[in-house]
Amino acid sequence: VIGQRQITYLSRGLIKVIPTSPALIVSWDELPPETGGTPRYLLSDEYGNLHLLVLQLSASGTMISKLQVDTLGKCVISSSIQFLLDGLVFVGSQFGDSQLIQIHEEPIPLDNEEDADVMSDEQQQQQYGHHQEHQHHMANTTYLTVVEEYTQLGPIVDFDLVPTHASSTTGNGGNNNNDSNNAS
Repeated sequence: VIGQRQITYLSRGLIKVIPTSPALIVSWDELPPETGGTPRYLLSDEYGNLHLLVLQLSASGTMISKLQVDTLGKCVISSSIQFLLDGLVFVGSQFGDSQLIQIHEEPIPLDNEEDADVMSDEQQQQQYGHHQEHQHHMANTTYLTVVEEYTQLGPIVDFDLVPTHASSTTGNGGNNNNDSNNAS
């Protein structure tokens, strides 16, 4: 169960909970499992952050022993995400240009300090009462690079059909000689 402040795993009496930064998850995609069958998911939130949720398995490989959420970096606010191959992810957006993102194995330094929107250790301590794993090193790094952007053509609201034949009828501004369309 993915909530606004936590992720909960429920299965046959087993409950695992991990707190998250307050944000709505707007899209997700299942990734191919890691070696050993560990389930993984990409989650995208309302602020454009891309997260990796890993359901870590016990030593026997039959039960979930721990939940882990890592913030990979920022991208466009997504409407849909789709994992492709070799770490490539398509991020579709209704709010901006869609992107093809590359997920890297190791963090890379950010070029721009404005991109460093991850909480500091002190902010995490105040908000959650503890430090979230794997996020303190994200302050000046990212696991994401934009490979390509696809221009958002957005909703085209000024589109109008124009009749091509004199006998065609339109509902808006058509030149019809029908008396019922003329105001008296």
